[in-house]
Amino acid sequence: MSSGSPSGPEDGAVRDAAEVVRARTSVRPAVALVLGSGLGDAVAGDLAADAEFAYAELPGFPSATVPGHAGRLAVGSLYGIPAAAFLGRIHFYEGHGIASTTLILLTNASGGLNPSFRAGGLMLIRDHLNFLGANPLAGWRFEGGGPAFVDLSSVYDRGLREAAERAAHEEGVEVSTGVYVALPGPSYETPAETRYLAGAGADAVGMST
Repeated sequence: MSSGSPSGPEDGAVRDAAEVVRARTSVRPAVALVLGSGLGDAVAGDLAADAEFAYAELPGFPSATVPGHAGRLAVGSLYGIPAAAFLGRIHFYEGHGIASTTLILLTNASGGLNPSFRAGGLMLIRDHLNFLGANPLAGWRFEGGGPAFVDLSSVYDRGLREAAERAAHEEGVEVSTGVYVALPGPSYETPAETRYLAGAGADAVGMST
């Protein structure tokens, strides 16, 4: 962990899980993907896995219980890039906590609030509204002991977003950018909540991500 990074009680479990993975594969992923509802199958066929792990095999890692989430970690090569793919997500509404990381690609199936969006379209997140009722940095401290007051003005890397837009354009894939609002779930939104969230500036809504 780099100097100045916040640390928390989960660090020991993270190290133990990393040791389990390292013991079975020499691949060191350059990118990690968390594949949400039904999206694991879309990538699994293109991933040349060197090793696979059920979530239950990883110390401190909860099992996936929601249909459409396989609950496996596959480590290998994806389009020539060393990658770790989490096939299925763990959800806040399942009673689990939330955590932070440095660089990761998260996917999910969300509800569109922007009337210009079409069903099944892709949206790159440029900003978010956290309506989960919890913050992943709550209770965390920097190594010097200070609270984790973190600047969120540039949470989503503009360079990565622009690279994704260029790649989509080259492949003829329509993609939008927008603001994502996260709610805890598991219920969907009422019509009044949908109107409120759209009025607050959200373009898409989902749970737990």
